[in-house]
Amino acid sequence: MNSEAITLLLEGLLEADFSFRKVGPAAEKLAALAEADQDFVLDWVKRVASSNLEVAWQFARRAPALIGRMDRRLMEAWVVGACDTYDREGLRQALQVLEEADHYGERRLEMTAGVLFEDLAGVLGNFVHGLSGRRLRMEQGESLYTDTEKIVLPGVIARFPVVADNFKLAKAAVALLWAQTRFGGFRADLAAAVAGFPDPVRALAQLHGLETLRLSARIARELPGLHRDMERLKSQLGEGLPAGWETLARRLAEPQADLEDSLALLDEAVHLPDFKPWCYQGEIKPAAVAAAFAARQEKEKARLRVKLAELLEEHTRHQPGQPPGEERAAAEFTAEVNDEAGRMDMEITLDGAPIAPPEDVKALLSSIYLDFGEIPPEYLVPAGDGEYDPSLLFDQSADPDSVWQGTYHEEGALFYPEWDRGREHYRKNWCVVREKDVPPVYDGFYRDTLDKHAGLVKQLRRSFEAMRDENRTLKRQTDGDEVDLDALVEALADAKSGRELTAPENPAARCSPPEGAKKRLGRPGAFLETAPENPAARCSPPEGAKERLGRPGAFLESDRLYVRRHRAERNIAVAFMVDMSGSTRGWINEAEREALVLLCEALERLGDRYAIYGFSGTTRKRCELFRIKTFAEPCGDEVKARISGIRAQEYTRMGFAIRHLSKLLNEVDAATRVLVTLSDGRPDDYFDGYRGQYGIEDTRMALLEARRAGVHPFCITIDREARDYLPRMYGAARYIILDDVRQLPFKVSDIYRRLTR
Repeated sequence: MNSEAITLLLEGLLEADFSFRKVGPAAEKLAALAEADQDFVLDWVKRVASSNLEVAWQFARRAPALIGRMDRRLMEAWVVGACDTYDREGLRQALQVLEEADHYGERRLEMTAGVLFEDLAGVLGNFVHGLSGRRLRMEQGESLYTDTEKIVLPGVIARFPVVADNFKLAKAAVALLWAQTRFGGFRADLAAAVAGFPDPVRALAQLHGLETLRLSARIARELPGLHRDMERLKSQLGEGLPAGWETLARRLAEPQADLEDSLALLDEAVHLPDFKPWCYQGEIKPAAVAAAFAARQEKEKARLRVKLAELLEEHTRHQPGQPPGEERAAAEFTAEVNDEAGRMDMEITLDGAPIAPPEDVKALLSSIYLDFGEIPPEYLVPAGDGEYDPSLLFDQSADPDSVWQGTYHEEGALFYPEWDRGREHYRKNWCVVREKDVPPVYDGFYRDTLDKHAGLVKQLRRSFEAMRDENRTLKRQTDGDEVDLDALVEALADAKSGRELTAPENPAARCSPPEGAKKRLGRPGAFLETAPENPAARCSPPEGAKERLGRPGAFLESDRLYVRRHRAERNIAVAFMVDMSGSTRGWINEAEREALVLLCEALERLGDRYAIYGFSGTTRKRCELFRIKTFAEPCGDEVKARISGIRAQEYTRMGFAIRHLSKLLNEVDAATRVLVTLSDGRPDDYFDGYRGQYGIEDTRMALLEARRAGVHPFCITIDREARDYLPRMYGAARYIILDDVRQLPFKVSDIYRRLTR
């Protein structure tokens, strides 16, 4: 492409007529590149221009000089990093990223093979939560350490030229930090322990080395697969034990070794060569640990004592024959912790009788045990009346509406990405999402709806009860009510053609050829008798071979020739995502609420797990999900009042709602997970670019993510123009368009049957 053609293209992409940008020099530089390089740069100019014209212009100016020095992946990382910075911090910081292009060449390894915190946090957060001990949250920072409340990781981890190895390095580092909290790495004042040495900083580093040896040995016993990766990563970097440390390593590898052993060996370690930190070792920060412990200690003591008082009160209510005052005075709690094979089992007794502690009490006991290695007796004294104010001790749920009073902030929100069709990349942590409860309205709406549709209610109940009781047809069974003709025809055809059948489960049960039976049918266990004049010589059918070929002595080995009716257990979870945008105001809102009433009545008969959430929002900063019924809630008076309280809100931003409900569905243990959207129109929002094709593409991407996660999405809409966009979003046969939302109650059982069979 020559410079004139590129100039015209850049003027259009960058709106040069309005911005007075002189694109000619950049066009001339681009014209000197190979056609493939031109296409690459111009494609990214187009993508970035969809977010910000100035960022796109600065990229177009710099890219021709860089394309010969940076590979494609590195350039993509550079420009995507600039776009992400623009999303998070604004134009000035994004332009600064573009100006630092030369540094990207120096950070080639980091930018091409490094793993980012935002990509690690979710995966490794779940990994840590699956391990025993205190639940540690993941945070981004400048270095790698833990303060016993959180694990801090740098923004990028890049020590290896392969992404997979850098991910394993991050996992190894997180595991070692977890082990510090789990296996007593902070049960002493480390700053005080090294204060008496001539060089406390070096002594602390040597102590950290000792603890790394001890904890690595624990990880080898608890997580042997991960430990093998850790050893391989060290080997690749040439890391190992300094001279003279072998004896210390053997002593700390013993199963009973603890922090006291490391402290006892410190005098010896300080006279040995420096322990150079291993690649996954991180830092140790006694001051941060001490601050976290100080903030936690008294609060956890008070919380446990309040919880024990509640347990005692509950126990008292179940002992009506004993005076409550006397029992409280004589009550004694004890706690026993079984900490073997890396697992912590908590057991508490009340006056010698074991009681099952609730999960929150178990978590408190675990955290206290990690700090002290035991449960101190003073922690096991139930709190007296009025001794503590529980509202000051326990976390209170923030009012999601309070963030709009005064300066906006994002405390307590969830964050979800959003697909930018112009950029062809996700905008990370873009949607600020909060869950809210629908204000319940205790009126007669639920009861009135049942009366209004009494005939339909009976019809729906019968239909859903039939679904609950319907039998499933299981083909190719070893026994059943009737012959499976398809299986029989295939077996006979295989026998005639000489194809082999699958060997029976019990090979020893095959029929041996009787004397006089010389010809096989070409398959194991099936024979033709060639001496019919000797009936005694015929082969008897072996166990598992029930079907003859219609001639003496010839059998089919396969016995899976029957059909059986089977009543299967239902294992289904369904989330209903209800459009609460402003366009549903009026009769559409009423019809949606009526449909939900009928759904609840029917699903309660069916017994499937289901949840109902509304969604609405105003721009990416205020994406709201409204709890109507969670999976764990029964359909009681509160849920019925919330259905009555559903009211139209703002706009129809859909991607975040699909992503959040898909996440909730995947937290439910079910074989089949279904997400049903009830909406009156296409995705839309308030003048922030979501309107039109952008919103459709983001919703489509969210639905693809849901399908990849094992969720089956379906849409029910009354938008007569939906055929223009629903096939793109949901695909064929994954949606239904109603001319009138009042038809929904009449369609609901058929739709539900299609989704859950």
